[in-house]
Amino acid sequence: MTTGIAGASHEKQLSAIWKTCFNADDGFMKIFIDKCLPASVTYIVEEKGEIISSSTVMPLKYIGAGAHTMNGGYLYGVCTMPEYRGRRLAARLMEFAENDSMERGMEFMVTRPASASLFKYYENLGYSQYLYRQNITIPLFAESRSRVLLRPLTPERIAQLRKRNLDCGYTEWDREIYGFFLEYIKYCKGIAAETQNGGYIIGTPDDDDNSMFNILECGYDNFNGLSLPDICSTVLSICPEARHARIFSPAIKGQTKTGKASREKFALLKPLSNNCPHSLFFNFSME
Repeated sequence: MTTGIAGASHEKQLSAIWKTCFNADDGFMKIFIDKCLPASVTYIVEEKGEIISSSTVMPLKYIGAGAHTMNGGYLYGVCTMPEYRGRRLAARLMEFAENDSMERGMEFMVTRPASASLFKYYENLGYSQYLYRQNITIPLFAESRSRVLLRPLTPERIAQLRKRNLDCGYTEWDREIYGFFLEYIKYCKGIAAETQNGGYIIGTPDDDDNSMFNILECGYDNFNGLSLPDICSTVLSICPEARHARIFSPAIKGQTKTGKASREKFALLKPLSNNCPHSLFFNFSME
Protein backbone atom coordinates (compact mmCIF):
# COMPACT_ATOMS: atom_id res chain seq x y z
CA MET A 1 0.00 0.00 0.00
CA THR A 2 1.18 3.51 -0.78
CA THR A 3 -0.10 6.85 0.50
CA GLY A 4 0.16 10.02 -1.54
CA ILE A 5 -1.58 12.85 -3.37
CA ALA A 6 -3.87 12.32 -6.35
CA GLY A 7 -3.20 13.92 -9.70
CA ALA A 8 -4.85 14.10 -13.11
CA SER A 9 -3.88 10.49 -13.80
CA HIS A 10 -6.11 9.34 -10.92
CA GLU A 11 -9.38 10.77 -12.22
CA LYS A 12 -10.87 7.42 -13.27
CA GLN A 13 -9.93 5.75 -9.99
CA LEU A 14 -11.36 8.65 -7.99
CA SER A 15 -14.61 8.34 -9.93
CA ALA A 16 -14.69 4.63 -9.12
CA ILE A 17 -14.29 5.07 -5.36
CA TRP A 18 -16.79 7.96 -5.22
CA LYS A 19 -19.35 5.98 -7.18
CA THR A 20 -18.89 2.97 -4.89
CA CYS A 21 -18.84 4.81 -1.56
CA PHE A 22 -21.17 7.77 -2.24
CA ASN A 23 -23.23 6.57 -5.20
CA ALA A 24 -21.96 9.63 -7.11
CA ASP A 25 -23.11 9.94 -10.71
CA ASP A 26 -21.23 11.14 -13.79
CA GLY A 27 -22.69 14.64 -13.48
CA PHE A 28 -21.31 15.16 -9.98
CA MET A 29 -17.96 13.58 -10.80
CA LYS A 30 -17.45 15.96 -13.72
CA ILE A 31 -18.01 18.93 -11.38
CA PHE A 32 -15.71 17.46 -8.73
CA ILE A 33 -12.91 16.65 -11.17
CA ASP A 34 -13.19 19.88 -13.18
CA LYS A 35 -13.76 22.33 -10.33
CA CYS A 36 -12.75 20.85 -6.97
CA LEU A 37 -9.82 18.58 -7.70
CA PRO A 38 -7.51 21.26 -9.21
CA ALA A 39 -8.22 23.69 -6.35
CA SER A 40 -7.84 21.17 -3.51
CA VAL A 41 -5.48 18.46 -2.33
CA THR A 42 -6.85 14.92 -2.57
CA TYR A 43 -5.05 12.30 -0.52
CA ILE A 44 -5.19 8.63 -1.47
CA VAL A 45 -4.14 5.15 -0.41
CA GLU A 46 -3.39 2.85 -3.35
CA GLU A 47 -3.21 -0.93 -3.51
CA LYS A 48 -2.17 -2.67 -6.74
CA GLY A 49 -2.82 0.47 -8.78
CA GLU A 50 -6.32 1.05 -7.37
CA ILE A 51 -7.42 3.78 -4.95
CA ILE A 52 -8.81 2.09 -1.85
CA SER A 53 -9.14 5.14 0.45
CA SER A 54 -9.45 8.84 -0.30
CA SER A 55 -10.05 12.23 1.30
CA THR A 56 -9.94 15.80 -0.01
CA VAL A 57 -8.87 18.99 1.76
CA MET A 58 -10.25 22.25 0.41
CA PRO A 59 -8.33 25.38 1.48
CA LEU A 60 -10.24 28.01 3.41
CA LYS A 61 -9.54 31.01 5.61
CA TYR A 62 -11.17 32.00 8.88
CA ILE A 63 -11.97 35.72 9.01
CA GLY A 64 -12.16 36.83 12.62
CA ALA A 65 -12.63 40.16 14.34
CA GLY A 66 -10.23 42.91 13.40
CA ALA A 67 -7.31 41.66 11.35
CA HIS A 68 -7.38 38.14 12.78
CA THR A 69 -7.26 35.48 10.08
CA MET A 70 -6.24 31.82 10.02
CA ASN A 71 -5.66 29.41 7.17
CA GLY A 72 -7.40 26.06 7.44
CA GLY A 73 -8.86 23.20 5.49
CA TYR A 74 -12.21 21.53 4.95
CA LEU A 75 -11.94 17.73 5.07
CA TYR A 76 -14.30 16.36 2.45
CA GLY A 77 -15.23 13.05 0.89
CA VAL A 78 -13.52 10.70 3.36
CA CYS A 79 -14.09 7.16 2.09
CA THR A 80 -12.69 3.64 1.94
CA MET A 81 -13.65 0.84 -0.41
CA PRO A 82 -15.99 -1.62 1.40
CA GLU A 83 -13.64 -4.60 1.20
CA TYR A 84 -10.85 -2.61 2.92
CA ARG A 85 -12.84 -1.15 5.82
CA GLY A 86 -11.99 -1.95 9.42
CA ARG A 87 -8.24 -1.47 8.92
CA ARG A 88 -8.09 2.19 10.04
CA LEU A 89 -7.03 3.25 6.54
CA ALA A 90 -9.18 6.42 6.64
CA ALA A 91 -7.83 7.41 10.07
CA ARG A 92 -4.23 6.99 8.93
CA LEU A 93 -4.95 8.85 5.70
CA MET A 94 -6.48 11.75 7.65
CA GLU A 95 -3.39 11.91 9.85
CA PHE A 96 -1.24 12.04 6.70
CA ALA A 97 -3.48 14.79 5.28
CA GLU A 98 -3.37 16.82 8.51
CA ASN A 99 0.43 16.64 8.71
CA ASP A 100 0.75 17.71 5.08
CA SER A 101 -1.81 20.49 5.62
CA MET A 102 0.18 21.84 8.58
CA GLU A 103 3.25 22.00 6.35
CA ARG A 104 1.12 24.04 3.94
CA GLY A 105 0.41 26.54 6.74
CA MET A 106 -3.04 25.36 7.83
CA GLU A 107 -3.90 25.86 11.51
CA PHE A 108 -7.21 24.01 11.75
CA MET A 109 -9.35 21.45 9.99
CA VAL A 110 -13.13 21.36 9.71
CA THR A 111 -15.30 18.45 8.63
CA ARG A 112 -18.99 17.75 8.41
CA PRO A 113 -19.75 14.10 9.26
CA ALA A 114 -22.06 12.45 6.75
CA SER A 115 -24.32 11.15 9.52
CA ALA A 116 -24.93 11.72 13.24
CA SER A 117 -23.35 8.35 14.05
CA LEU A 118 -20.00 9.53 12.66
CA PHE A 119 -19.57 12.48 15.06
CA LYS A 120 -18.09 10.20 17.72
CA TYR A 121 -15.68 8.67 15.19
CA TYR A 122 -14.24 12.08 14.29
CA GLU A 123 -14.21 13.17 17.93
CA ASN A 124 -11.92 10.24 18.70
CA LEU A 125 -9.57 11.53 15.99
CA GLY A 126 -9.24 14.95 17.63
CA TYR A 127 -12.13 16.82 16.04
CA SER A 128 -13.16 18.05 19.45
CA GLN A 129 -14.97 21.34 18.85
CA TYR A 130 -18.58 21.24 17.72
CA LEU A 131 -19.86 23.84 15.29
CA TYR A 132 -23.57 24.51 15.57
CA ARG A 133 -26.22 25.87 13.27
CA GLN A 134 -29.83 26.78 13.77
CA ASN A 135 -32.73 26.79 11.39
CA ILE A 136 -36.17 28.26 11.21
CA THR A 137 -38.91 27.13 8.86
CA ILE A 138 -41.18 29.66 7.20
CA PRO A 139 -44.27 29.05 5.03
CA LEU A 140 -44.16 30.06 1.38
CA PHE A 141 -47.32 31.85 0.32
CA ALA A 142 -47.98 31.83 -3.39
CA GLU A 143 -50.18 34.91 -3.03
CA SER A 144 -47.19 36.90 -1.76
CA ARG A 145 -45.22 36.05 -4.84
CA SER A 146 -43.97 39.06 -6.74
CA ARG A 147 -41.57 39.69 -9.57
CA VAL A 148 -38.03 39.41 -8.25
CA LEU A 149 -35.05 40.29 -10.38
CA LEU A 150 -32.33 37.71 -9.85
CA ARG A 151 -28.74 37.78 -11.01
CA PRO A 152 -26.73 34.52 -10.91
CA LEU A 153 -23.83 34.67 -8.50
CA THR A 154 -20.25 34.40 -9.73
CA PRO A 155 -17.32 33.31 -7.55
CA GLU A 156 -16.07 36.89 -7.43
CA ARG A 157 -19.46 38.36 -6.53
CA ILE A 158 -20.26 35.86 -3.80
CA ALA A 159 -16.91 36.60 -2.17
CA GLN A 160 -17.77 40.32 -2.18
CA LEU A 161 -21.26 39.80 -0.80
CA ARG A 162 -20.17 37.44 1.96
CA LYS A 163 -17.49 39.91 3.07
CA ARG A 164 -20.06 42.70 3.20
CA ASN A 165 -22.88 40.79 4.90
CA LEU A 166 -21.05 38.42 7.24
CA ASP A 167 -18.47 40.93 8.52
CA CYS A 168 -16.45 38.51 10.69
CA GLY A 169 -16.52 35.02 12.10
CA TYR A 170 -16.94 33.38 8.72
CA THR A 171 -15.01 31.18 6.31
CA GLU A 172 -13.61 32.60 3.10
CA TRP A 173 -12.97 30.19 0.25
CA ASP A 174 -10.73 30.40 -2.80
CA ARG A 175 -12.52 31.62 -5.93
CA GLU A 176 -12.07 28.17 -7.51
CA ILE A 177 -13.85 26.53 -4.57
CA TYR A 178 -16.69 29.04 -4.84
CA GLY A 179 -16.91 27.96 -8.46
CA PHE A 180 -17.24 24.34 -7.34
CA PHE A 181 -19.97 25.25 -4.83
CA LEU A 182 -21.95 27.20 -7.42
CA GLU A 183 -21.76 24.40 -9.98
CA TYR A 184 -22.87 21.93 -7.30
CA ILE A 185 -25.87 24.10 -6.40
CA LYS A 186 -26.84 24.14 -10.08
CA TYR A 187 -26.40 20.35 -10.24
CA CYS A 188 -28.82 20.06 -7.28
CA LYS A 189 -31.38 22.21 -9.18
CA GLY A 190 -30.95 24.93 -6.58
CA ILE A 191 -30.40 28.65 -6.71
CA ALA A 192 -27.41 30.90 -6.05
CA ALA A 193 -28.47 34.42 -6.91
CA GLU A 194 -28.28 38.05 -5.91
CA THR A 195 -31.58 39.87 -5.44
CA GLN A 196 -32.36 43.38 -6.57
CA ASN A 197 -32.09 44.73 -3.03
CA GLY A 198 -28.48 43.60 -2.64
CA GLY A 199 -29.16 40.42 -0.71
CA TYR A 200 -28.35 36.93 -1.89
CA ILE A 201 -29.75 33.44 -1.47
CA ILE A 202 -28.04 30.08 -1.84
CA GLY A 203 -30.19 26.99 -1.49
CA THR A 204 -31.43 23.69 -2.84
CA PRO A 205 -34.62 21.62 -2.74
CA ASP A 206 -34.68 19.16 0.14
CA ASP A 207 -33.52 15.67 -0.85
CA ASP A 208 -36.36 13.92 0.96
CA ASP A 209 -39.24 16.41 0.86
CA ASN A 210 -40.05 18.20 -2.39
CA SER A 211 -42.27 20.65 -0.52
CA MET A 212 -39.25 21.96 1.45
CA PHE A 213 -36.53 24.27 0.16
CA ASN A 214 -33.31 24.58 2.19
CA ILE A 215 -31.64 28.00 2.25
CA LEU A 216 -28.03 27.22 3.12
CA GLU A 217 -26.95 30.83 3.28
CA CYS A 218 -28.87 34.04 3.05
CA GLY A 219 -27.07 37.38 2.91
CA TYR A 220 -29.29 39.88 4.64
CA ASP A 221 -27.09 41.32 7.37
CA ASN A 222 -27.74 38.33 9.61
CA PHE A 223 -31.47 38.60 8.91
CA ASN A 224 -31.85 42.22 10.00
CA GLY A 225 -34.49 43.61 7.69
CA LEU A 226 -35.06 40.23 6.06
CA SER A 227 -37.71 40.47 3.37
CA LEU A 228 -39.93 37.40 3.65
CA PRO A 229 -41.82 38.25 0.44
CA ASP A 230 -38.49 38.36 -1.38
CA ILE A 231 -37.59 34.94 -0.02
CA CYS A 232 -41.00 33.53 -0.98
CA SER A 233 -40.75 34.92 -4.47
CA THR A 234 -37.15 33.84 -4.98
CA VAL A 235 -37.73 30.26 -3.80
CA LEU A 236 -41.01 29.85 -5.70
CA SER A 237 -39.40 31.12 -8.88
CA ILE A 238 -37.00 28.17 -8.89
CA CYS A 239 -39.05 25.61 -6.98
CA PRO A 240 -42.79 26.30 -7.51
CA GLU A 241 -43.84 23.12 -5.70
CA ALA A 242 -42.17 24.23 -2.45
CA ARG A 243 -44.49 25.10 0.44
CA HIS A 244 -41.90 25.84 3.13
CA ALA A 245 -38.34 27.19 3.33
CA ARG A 246 -35.85 26.17 5.99
CA ILE A 247 -33.33 28.95 6.64
CA PHE A 248 -30.00 27.94 8.16
CA SER A 249 -27.65 30.22 10.09
CA PRO A 250 -24.71 29.66 12.46
CA ALA A 251 -25.32 29.28 16.19
CA ILE A 252 -23.19 29.35 19.33
CA LYS A 253 -23.07 26.55 21.88
CA GLY A 254 -25.38 27.40 24.73
CA GLN A 255 -27.13 30.10 22.72
CA THR A 256 -30.72 30.54 23.81
CA LYS A 257 -33.14 29.43 21.16
CA THR A 258 -35.54 32.10 20.02
CA GLY A 259 -38.99 31.65 18.54
CA LYS A 260 -39.31 28.52 16.48
CA ALA A 261 -35.62 28.18 15.68
CA SER A 262 -34.04 24.80 16.35
CA ARG A 263 -30.33 24.19 16.89
CA GLU A 264 -28.21 21.22 15.84
CA LYS A 265 -24.61 20.02 15.84
CA PHE A 266 -23.44 20.61 12.32
CA ALA A 267 -19.69 20.18 11.90
CA LEU A 268 -16.48 19.55 13.83
CA LEU A 269 -13.22 21.47 14.12
CA LYS A 270 -9.75 20.18 14.95
CA PRO A 271 -6.99 22.66 15.90
CA LEU A 272 -3.70 21.89 14.15
CA SER A 273 -1.62 24.50 15.98
CA ASN A 274 -1.43 26.21 19.34
CA ASN A 275 -2.36 29.48 17.63
CA CYS A 276 -5.84 28.17 16.84
CA PRO A 277 -8.34 29.21 19.54
CA HIS A 278 -10.44 26.40 20.95
CA SER A 279 -13.60 28.47 20.70
CA LEU A 280 -14.51 29.96 17.34
CA PHE A 281 -17.71 31.24 15.80
CA PHE A 282 -18.01 29.98 12.24
CA ASN A 283 -20.53 30.85 9.59
CA PHE A 284 -20.08 27.58 7.75
CA SER A 285 -23.35 27.00 5.95
CA MET A 286 -21.79 26.49 2.51
CA GLU A 287 -20.59 22.94 2.77
